[in-house]
Amino acid sequence: MPFTNSYYAAAGGVFLLIHHSRNVEISNLELDGNLPGLNIGGNFGDLGIQLGHIGVYLSSQSENILLSKIHAHHFGLDGFHVRDKDTLDNSLKIMDYCRAEFNGRQGCSWTGGNNLYCFNSVFANTGQSRVSSAPGAGLDIEPESGGSSCTNGYFEQCAFYNNKQYALLATSTAKTGYREDINL
Repeated sequence: MPFTNSYYAAAGGVFLLIHHSRNVEISNLELDGNLPGLNIGGNFGDLGIQLGHIGVYLSSQSENILLSKIHAHHFGLDGFHVRDKDTLDNSLKIMDYCRAEFNGRQGCSWTGGNNLYCFNSVFANTGQSRVSSAPGAGLDIEPESGGSSCTNGYFEQCAFYNNKQYALLATSTAKTGYREDINL
């Protein structure tokens, strides 16, 4: 039985939240989640420790976002997380020269949205630090509940290596979620 009593949970939080935003450019940042220095308790959730500790979280109908030269490392959950429930045809999210390394669950989780473009980026060493939880992928393309989908993804000159489980994982936990037009 997984332990999920939130009364006992403490999350590291989200370092950079981009929520309901448009025309945003962020560049030249190093985000250190300090995973080696955290006071880690026991498991929480169904797959190891799954508490919010994320470098960059992009959510809720954000449009025309450029993330450039961002190094997100040593976060307990994800270096980058892209989650848009509503697919906007004109939405564009670009990651260029970004690095996600030594994060606990994923280098990048893409759980919903349209038009995610990644260029010259690295997703490596997931699950190779103090915390490791499934699925342990460099990139996880996984539409979640609520009818979300992951469409029009494009990854060029990206590297996926030395991750605990998968370089890249594409699956769906949602009955109505789907993935399409993903180019590597």
